[in-house]
Amino acid sequence: MKAWCLSIILLVSMGGVANSEQLDERAKLNPLARLELKNFVETLRRPLFSATRRPPPAVVHREPPPAPPPDPPPLVLVGVLADDQGPRAFVRTSPTAKIRILRQGEQFESWTVVEIRPQRMVIGRDTRTSVVTMFSSKMRQQNPEAVSAKAENK
Repeated sequence: MKAWCLSIILLVSMGGVANSEQLDERAKLNPLARLELKNFVETLRRPLFSATRRPPPAVVHREPPPAPPPDPPPLVLVGVLADDQGPRAFVRTSPTAKIRILRQGEQFESWTVVEIRPQRMVIGRDTRTSVVTMFSSKMRQQNPEAVSAKAENK
């Protein structure tokens, strides 16, 4: 019986040596092998390969997009007069609005008059330009079929 107990003690101690050798061998391959599982509480609480595991929401600070540039004012070129003082454009914003006289270089609703020709006026803002022509109808440009049908019915 004594021999039997002694052999059990010897086997257990050899197993401990073998385990420590295996632990050193594993630690060379993986440094985390030396750490105990109780050090990984968060990993145990939220397993890496669980379907319910999600990364924390990222906080992204984005600059708001710049405001789009304003559209050109709804001008109608009524007439152009050229004399010794240079060309002048007669414009209005609606059929009932008063006519306004503009010269080259003047501003109207933050748009600058770039050029005045006999039947057209060019206005610009920053890098954008818009051409306002005499005798042009925005309705005709948007829906030519409706305008031609209206003309036939008259």
